[in-house]
Parts: sequence; C-alpha cells; structure tokens
Amino acid sequence: MIALLAVLLVALAASLSMAEAQVRTLRNRSYFDAASVSAGDTTLDLYLPAAVRGRESMPRPILIFVHGGGWQIGDKRSHAAKGEYFASQGFTVATANYRMLPDADVATQAQDVARAVAWMAANAAMYGADPTRIFLMGHSAGAHLAALVALDSSYLRSEGLPTTSIAGLVLLDGAAYDLVVDLDERREPRLMADVFGRDRAAGRNLSPRHQVAPGRVPPPFLILHIPRSRSTERSRELGVALRAVGGRAMVVEAPGDSHRDINVEMGDLSDAETKLALEFLRSPG
Repeated sequence: MIALLAVLLVALAASLSMAEAQVRTLRNRSYFDAASVSAGDTTLDLYLPAAVRGRESMPRPILIFVHGGGWQIGDKRSHAAKGEYFASQGFTVATANYRMLPDADVATQAQDVARAVAWMAANAAMYGADPTRIFLMGHSAGAHLAALVALDSSYLRSEGLPTTSIAGLVLLDGAAYDLVVDLDERREPRLMADVFGRDRAAGRNLSPRHQVAPGRVPPPFLILHIPRSRSTERSRELGVALRAVGGRAMVVEAPGDSHRDINVEMGDLSDAETKLALEFLRSPG
C-alpha cells in the first residue's frame, strides 16, 4: 500500500510539473497609463499555454481574475496558482491589479477592471486569444467589481466595448451585490459602510443586483458562496434577478469552505469548486 501511494504521489508531482511547464508567464503588462497612476496599480500578469504562438495558434478563451481585499488591499501576484492552472487547461489568463481605496473610489476601480478587459480584447491576437470569449472571475470585492462591470454597461461602453463583451462570470463568495438592502435593513458591517457610505442612491448605482433590468439578457453566471448569511442571501437574490430577465445563473454553496478557502483553493486539482468552474467556463451557455 505504501509503495502504491508513493507511485501515485510521484505520478501526481510529474503531472503538476508538466502542467506548469506548459504555461508561459508574462509579468506587469500595463493596461492603463495616466499621470495619477502609481507604478503597478494598473498592470496585469499573463499566463499563457506554452503552445501559443500568436496568430498561428487557435484562439484561446480569455479568463481575467479580479482579486479581493475589501476594495483596499490585494495584489495579482497572490493568484499565480489560478493563472497557471487555468492556462494549463487552455485559457489565456490575466490576473489584474486595480487602484485601491482611498486613492480610487469603487466606481474608478470598476472602470479599471473594464480597462483591463479592453486591453485584453485589443491585444488578444498577440497572445493567441479570442476577444469574443472573455470571462471574468473575482473573489469577494473582486466578485462585486466583476459583476458590476458585466451588468452596468456604462463601464464597458466607456472603453469602446459592446455590452456583450463578457462571455460569462465566476463569482467567489461576494456579499456586496445589493447595497440597497443592506442600507435599508441597517445591516451593513462597518467595512461596507466605510467603503460605500450610507447614501441609498449611490449604493444603488454600485449594486450589481440593481443593474439587472429587462431588455438586456446578461451573460451566464456561476455564483459560488460559502454558508454565511450575507453572501448566501445576496448570491441567491442576484441569481433570481438574473434568471428573471432571461439570464443563466447557477448559485452553488461550497459547504466545506471558508471565505479564504474558496479563493486559495481555486486552481487546486482536487477542489470541487475548481472543477465546477472549469466545467462552466468550457460550456457557459
């Protein structure tokens, strides 16, 4: 039994090394330059299947990961494992930084995410990628920003992109999809109040749930959450709203995960949510 286990571990290590070898990494590509932007704030890291040879290769779908951190902290470098895993599965992956509070408000952060989408679309051919298949994945605050950009078309339009630019989203344990409910019920935690304030109109404008409206079918969503009340309620409510206007929205609980686990385990070969996300990204419609 011990010998068999040793053989299996060696085989697993070899397969992981092979997957890593199939990925080429390009660091710190700037997707937006302005005098007010500090070095690194609007950059992304790219993870490319090594087989990609620019225009000669079959275009790959694009996956952009938006990190969390309470809209105040976080960095793309912490998510290399996701980039390597999904690139090894045939995606052109970008992990993106965006400007943080207090230097940039939440609307500016969402615009930075839209700028990253626009940069990937404009440079897709250079990296063997398909600009018509751009997916967003985000954790916590990043899940909120990704959903906001996909549902409030003003962010993409400002970058010259059509509202159909996003092919699908994977959201990891967000809880800020409906700020109006939090304000009305006076249930907002201190972090939310500090980030968004207590103005109901402003909260509505920054709530993905309130950007869902009849007349525009949203892209497909996979909404993953852990068993905590706020993320469970907000995730389910967003799913109901998306389906009500003809969208596809899968809302799935990750019962064994914490808020941290659902993020750091994404990209782990043994993780159930990773397998579900990969299945969704390969066939979102």
